[in-house]
Amino acid sequence: MQGYNNQFEIEQQFEWERARWQTTLLLNVHTAKGKSIKPKDLIEFPWETDNLKPIKRSLSEVDKSIFEKWDKE
Repeated sequence: MQGYNNQFEIEQQFEWERARWQTTLLLNVHTAKGKSIKPKDLIEFPWETDNLKPIKRSLSEVDKSIFEKWDKE
C-alpha cells in the first residue's frame, strides 16, 4: 500500500510541475523582450524546499490505530 501511495504522490507532483511549466511558457510569450519568468517565480512547491521535516510513522503504528478502531466497533 505504501508503494502505491508513493507512486500516486510522484504522479501528482509531475502533474503540478507540468502545469507550472506550461503556465510559465504561456506567460513568457507575453512578457517584455529580455525578461522572462522562471517556473519557481510562479510557485515553489513544498517538496522543493529543504526545510521540510518529513512525517514518519511506522507501518505498525498505522496498523495498530486501524485495528483499535475496528476493535471498538
